[in-house]
Formats: sequence, structure tokens, C-alpha cells
Amino acid sequence: MVLLSSGAALAGSPLSGGYAGAKRTQIFIANYSQKESDRLSLGLRFMAIAPRIVPDTDLGRHAITGYSRYLGISADDFVRGMAAPPTACIVATAVIELVLSPDRSLGDVFIVSGKGLEAVPAQ
Repeated sequence: MVLLSSGAALAGSPLSGGYAGAKRTQIFIANYSQKESDRLSLGLRFMAIAPRIVPDTDLGRHAITGYSRYLGISADDFVRGMAAPPTACIVATAVIELVLSPDRSLGDVFIVSGKGLEAVPAQ
């Protein structure tokens, strides 16, 4: 099972109210679910991915508009300042990669950027 969270779950978000907390809760749910699967020997695998802002999606465009306004810069400048933003295709590829190779040693929570999938160290 792959839960799609958000980079806001890991970095916070001064503009989103409860969004970052709700997205962090998805990561907790994935972790709790994995522990229960292990405890009950169900053989299920739970992972969460937390993509950075995805500029080529509606949600990403809204986030860019909000953050650029908050920072007093243009949307183009905000995007240029992003370190390797992912595309929707990169996020989809990351989900497929996890489904096809659910290796527990790689971790349970992953960030997705323009560089692809990266495990988040256990916290």
C-alpha cells in the first residue's frame, strides 16, 4: 500500500493551516499500519511518499501562486528557486517503483523530487 502524502508533511507549510498536519498524519497511519501488519503476520507492506511541490499539477500551481505571493516574488522566480521540482510523471514513476520493489530495507517514507525517489531517514 502506498499512501500519497506531501512534502509539507516533512517540512511544514506556513500557508496551509492544517494541511501539513493532515499529511503528516498519513505518514503516521502508514507506519502504524505496517506495525500491525508485522504484528499480525499479514504480509502487507505500507509506505508513504511525500512529493515536493509538483508545478505541473493544479495543486502545485496553486501552491506556487500562494508561496510566491507570500514571499513577494514572481511565480517564475519561485519555481526557479525550487531545488529539482518533480513532475507528475516522476511522482507516478516513484509510486510504480515502490509497488514493484517494496524492499523494506529501503525505508517506509520517501520524498519525491525531480531527482526521483529518496528514502527519508527514520525519525
